Formats: sequence, C-alpha cells, structure tokens
Amino acid sequence: MRHSLTFFFASCCAAICLSAAIETTYEDSKKFSDLEMTDRSKSTTLKLFDRELKASKTLAAIPKDGQKLSLQFTDIDMAGEILPFVGPSKRDTRVVKAIYPPRLVFNYVLSEASGEILQSGEQTLTDINFQQNIVRASSSELFYYEIKLL
Repeated sequence: MRHSLTFFFASCCAAICLSAAIETTYEDSKKFSDLEMTDRSKSTTLKLFDRELKASKTLAAIPKDGQKLSLQFTDIDMAGEILPFVGPSKRDTRVVKAIYPPRLVFNYVLSEASGEILQSGEQTLTDINFQQNIVRASSSELFYYEIKLL
C-alpha cells in the first residue's frame, strides 16, 4: 500500500511539473475555423483540447528541465467536418474524410527559466495524409489527429 501511495504522489507531481512547463493561450477562440465537438459547446471543447494537449507525451518532451514552452493558438481546424442532421438520429455528426485535414496555427516561445528565449516563431501545421499512416490507439483520444500534428 505504501508503494502505491508513493507512486500516486510521484505521478501527480510529474503531471503538475509538466503542465507548469507548458503554457497555452488561445487568441480569439470564437473565431477558430473548426473547434467544435458534437453535443459539446465550443468552450467545453477548448477545455478538453487544452487538457489533452498538456497531457501529450510528445509535447511534454520539448521543454527540458528549467525550460518553458509557451503556445499561443491563433486557429484550430479539427479533422473532419460537422455535418448537420446526419444519420437516423438526426443529430449533427462529425464526419472525418481526407478532404477535411486537421490544421493548427500557433506562435511558440521556448525559453529558459531566466527568461532567455531559445527559440520562437509561428507555425502552421497540417497533414493532408492524416488518414493514410495513422492508426488510432484508442477511440478515447478526442483530438488524436490534431495532437499528432505536433
């Protein structure tokens, strides 16, 4: 039992440290191209995206000890498109097809704890072949295609 508690507290501390090393902001998210999930508001979708982004192992590996990664998203276009009233349920449904690739537009700054900027810039990431080489590990990954871009 003691080892389980130690592991639990170590895991919590690691998660807090990783999220502290990564800062995300969203510039005028109401104007994003497509950041909406069926049956969820845009603000809820943004919170879920932020949580999964910060939990990403790929992103967590970028800032080294004492460094900070700041991401300012200026546009997000999720894979697929929400089509109104599709299927027998007559509900809006996200349809993922190759003609609707994911796209992320953001500014980034990687800095030392002292504030010295190591690297900065603006990126537009998209993958028109997102369905060709990607095997989803789990259907519980809500933003798999978008986070895979990073």
